[in-house]
Amino acid sequence: MKNFMIKISLSLTLLFSIVIYSKTVYGEEISEKNFQVIAHRGDSGNAPEHTMVSYELARRLGADYIEIDLGMTKDGQLIAIHDSTVDRTTDGNGRVNSLTLSQIKELDTGSWFNQQFPNKSKSAVYWVKNPHFGRNN
Repeated sequence: MKNFMIKISLSLTLLFSIVIYSKTVYGEEISEKNFQVIAHRGDSGNAPEHTMVSYELARRLGADYIEIDLGMTKDGQLIAIHDSTVDRTTDGNGRVNSLTLSQIKELDTGSWFNQQFPNKSKSAVYWVKNPHFGRNN
């Protein structure tokens, strides 16, 4: 019980220190207006990550920034991809740096998402095309 109380005390002290540090460094209290919304890989919860649909959905939902991961192909081209392989996000396989841009362009990046999340596949395209969707039309 004594160890538990020490851990709780240390945790609360650390949390309090972080809050005080934040106020000191940034010079103002943390509030909703201080936060920036950064969409990781676009709106990857509602569309295949690192696709134009996911970027557009993030923009329409009010994201301030879109975080984009980059990988380099065998022929030295930069592409937006999070993983070091194409296995998880496409119908292909292999390391990004062992494939050319032309080979990667031939891969399907959306079907797996549509199969895994059939309720989101059609709605994502609808939301992008609907001019009245989102805060930042």
